[in-house]
Amino acid sequence: MKYPEFWINLREGLPLVPQSTGVHICLRARDEDAVRSFHALALANGGVDAGAPGPRQAAFTTYYGAFVFDPDGNKIEAVNFPRS
Repeated sequence: MKYPEFWINLREGLPLVPQSTGVHICLRARDEDAVRSFHALALANGGVDAGAPGPRQAAFTTYYGAFVFDPDGNKIEAVNFPRS
């Protein structure tokens, strides 16, 4: 049987995860438009802004990203690395 490499399960009946837990999921986006769409759709569907779409500085490179907290309190990021 094959399983997906990544999935998200509904947490019905479980307590919300505090936003300070450090749970952070990062999803790679194909381009900056996809990052902006991710952020807008997340907010429209119950997410909370945790960092608007824009350029970011990481340890070794710059990237374009956006952050939201999902309704369970998990921090989710969409990121696009520019081509060199």
